[in-house]
Amino acid sequence: MSTTHKIITTETIAKEVLGFHTLETRNRDQLDFREVHVGAMYGALRLAYLAGAQHANHDTRSLEETFDVQMLELAHKHFGIKSFEQKNSDRLDFHDTAVWCVKAALEESYDLGSHAPAPSQKHTGPSL
Repeated sequence: MSTTHKIITTETIAKEVLGFHTLETRNRDQLDFREVHVGAMYGALRLAYLAGAQHANHDTRSLEETFDVQMLELAHKHFGIKSFEQKNSDRLDFHDTAVWCVKAALEESYDLGSHAPAPSQKHTGPSL
């Protein structure tokens, strides 16, 4: 598994989806923290998971059944989020998020995707 691919992928997702310029800590609050919407967090974690699965040559057409549970566990672990459901309240839908938390969550999501079980092949007839 290519570490370079994971780094480039997670940095691109952080930039394009979450608005972080870099995943490097710069020791300045205005650079290391950003308000992120729960929907964007879910989307970023999903993209990282799919990128990991695709890089490992897994079929990404169907996510494993535990995908949403795994993403919510990641969000709770790294961001303190208990639900991806939008509440239509800025105070509840946006979370002040540290760059190091985003980096850890995206990398962990990527790794989950790369280690996801490949879809099982169903046999329709007798094996020969």
